[in-house]
Amino acid sequence: MKKFFLFLYGLLFGVAVLWAQSSAVMMELTDVFGDIHQVEMKPGTTIYLSQRYWGNTWLDVNTQWGSLVACDTQGMPYYQIPIGELASISYSGATGQTSYTLPNYVENKQSGHRMRWRIGGREYDILMPGEWKLSQDLRTLTLITALGQQYQMPLASVEKIWRCEPEAPATYGLEKILDDAQIYKFALYNGQAGSTDYMGSLWATMIPAYESQKNLTLLVPTDEGLSHYTDVVSFASKTPRVIRFYNQSGNFPVGTEAYQYNQETYEVGGKYGANAATVNQTEIANRLGIILRSHAIYHNRPEDAGLGIRSGNEYFIAEDGSVIRVLKDTQGEPIAVQGSYQIENEQKGLTDVTITEKTEGVYSTPWSLTQANITERIEKGNAWVYKLDNVMISTPRSAYSVLSNDGLFDGEYPYKRFFELCAFADNDIIMDCGVVDRSLPASQRNKYLQIYRTFLDNNAPDYNLQWVGNCPFTLYVPTNEAIDKEVSSGRLYTWEQIIAEYESHRDPETEKIILSTDDSLSLQRKIMTIPNFIRAHFHFGVEIADQLPFEREHNTAVLKVGSLATPRLTVRGLGKGKMTVIDETGNTCNVVDTLKNVFVCEVSCSKIIKNVSDLRSVTINAYAPGVIHQIDGVLRYKE
Repeated sequence: MKKFFLFLYGLLFGVAVLWAQSSAVMMELTDVFGDIHQVEMKPGTTIYLSQRYWGNTWLDVNTQWGSLVACDTQGMPYYQIPIGELASISYSGATGQTSYTLPNYVENKQSGHRMRWRIGGREYDILMPGEWKLSQDLRTLTLITALGQQYQMPLASVEKIWRCEPEAPATYGLEKILDDAQIYKFALYNGQAGSTDYMGSLWATMIPAYESQKNLTLLVPTDEGLSHYTDVVSFASKTPRVIRFYNQSGNFPVGTEAYQYNQETYEVGGKYGANAATVNQTEIANRLGIILRSHAIYHNRPEDAGLGIRSGNEYFIAEDGSVIRVLKDTQGEPIAVQGSYQIENEQKGLTDVTITEKTEGVYSTPWSLTQANITERIEKGNAWVYKLDNVMISTPRSAYSVLSNDGLFDGEYPYKRFFELCAFADNDIIMDCGVVDRSLPASQRNKYLQIYRTFLDNNAPDYNLQWVGNCPFTLYVPTNEAIDKEVSSGRLYTWEQIIAEYESHRDPETEKIILSTDDSLSLQRKIMTIPNFIRAHFHFGVEIADQLPFEREHNTAVLKVGSLATPRLTVRGLGKGKMTVIDETGNTCNVVDTLKNVFVCEVSCSKIIKNVSDLRSVTINAYAPGVIHQIDGVLRYKE
């Protein structure tokens, strides 16, 4: 508990050094894309640093990312940034600047605490949300912890860079234009005073209104669009399904029915029996929450400012990291949108679902599997609101399914060498050479062994990348030729080579492996090249090749021994579908045109769903949209 208070106190101490002459108080934040956000604090502001509240439960950060939210005296937010995108918080004063860098990765600790941040090699406990209140005279900051303790400190003021002129957010007055989107309206507004909080929180308060120009796009599926929700999570079960959401009377105004779905013929059959058809309120709230987040875009990049999805970009990133493709007419006006599932279906040449219902007759009209058409555009507050006749959905494919699929791209196997590095790790060798101590308790030993595995099985439709958690990501896969060249240079080793060296130390008489200290160190060094090679080609945040020109920096998932520094990559969009990646050694790799923008999604559910028939009470606890690009070289870092 003490560490928790020290962390928050230390975070705030940077603003507590001096009260300068200016009347403004500024907070500066840097996100994982390298963009700097400088926010003028309003008198009476309350700042929340919280985990995400979901289903009446505070979830740990491996389940749902939380947010840093600044609210005015009326409780309305004027600034919000997801913790998963936040790289650092800093305050500047006369004594200089102090930065507090948030972790490159977070791990859940089974130590009686809800979660911990790991920062610079030290761990800080975070038990529950806290509030920071700024006084009306802008001179005092009060920290009120979840346990009721209060800490007061003077505030510093820094140079004003630009003003934030708050404007009424889109959620003010949306009720009147959502008559044909009652299900979306319920999901957006549930949780207001006097109502039962089925959705876990009032999502509408998370919509920011911190710039005078429009900065938000809300893509709103109408009730008709939500009557045929393709539940891609169910595809891994024995009962793949389409869910029909509909309005009903009562405190919980959303009902459901589940219908059979054939993934090969794209046909919808009759209604399922109880085990597959029953979708309870928790599941409904879970799916609607995902729909809200995957259909909202915060336009925080300059090329989209003032234009939203009418800018020159074709792809956009939703609030949850999902990929959205916008289809436009000859005048550049948006006419339809696609989620990654619809993008894949278009690549397969699909258009409409073929209806083959035998008994129910609910779906009498086909709907598009390749796009959601825009039926109406409305400007409201700081947002553009586009109504849709369909729902966008993320792909059911994981990184594992893409990398391991022999038949991908006309029978060629472009990811073979990279997948071989990812798919195998010999636990006996790892322990025998001393990388992981075999004498540790089994639970602790398995935890350390997991570091050397790329994939894990955690109630997912498929195996998941083990370090992803809930954060969107990009994976760059070198060509087979580039990996072979790296192996032949001696900078990278394969498991075949490591096993051969290990077996060369087996005594022919006793059949035991006998390793000297030098032998063990040699094996340790070679083993470590593999996980760090894989992680050097991974970063959080989705980067898409077909964008307007850009340049952004990202931290990789490599953790350098000793310094704990994390190598960075510079990603440059060159326009016309071209993109390059530059590592910290200055080496440049080009994204391969024929193998770019391969969309994936890492999903973790509340219970096992692979090959089961009973889908009752299945919620999506974590999902991380991602994209895979093949590159023509390998990415390195300075040791």
